Amino acid sequence: DKTISVHSLIVRPNDTSCYNSQRTQVQPGGQIFGDATYGLMYNDLSNDTKFKGIVGNICSSNYSNELSSIGSYIAGRAQGDVPLNKVCDIITNDSERPITINLRNSSGTYEFRLGIDPLPPGFTNIQAYPGRVEFTPGLSQGTEVEIRFTCNI
Repeated sequence: DKTISVHSLIVRPNDTSCYNSQRTQVQPGGQIFGDATYGLMYNDLSNDTKFKGIVGNICSSNYSNELSSIGSYIAGRAQGDVPLNKVCDIITNDSERPITINLRNSSGTYEFRLGIDPLPPGFTNIQAYPGRVEFTPGLSQGTEVEIRFTCNI
């Protein structure tokens, strides 16, 4: 499965200082730019549970922090996140309708109910979010994962 995340460098919503700074930038030739917009649509995409990504500040004096955050996020997604085939605003995880995970790796096969049964050996945390399940530490190469859950729509 392939996943997508949307990362953006924008004038963040309600950041009037950055907005004003962008409006008064001088173009080559000395003309003042005079126009700027808040990155509302990009902000929404970057914060959407399907496309969750990093929202960076276009007014940053050095983009190294933003780019480092994006790189770390991508590396984390590559190792520890499993996207779900259905995005629910609320995922039911209780004793009657638990999230059940079947995990197969070089150490063996483990089936457990998240938050009810002990975690498989080697994991310190497994957390469910709308659209994804995050494994800490990340999954090793070749690990097979099956996740069963109920959407509470």
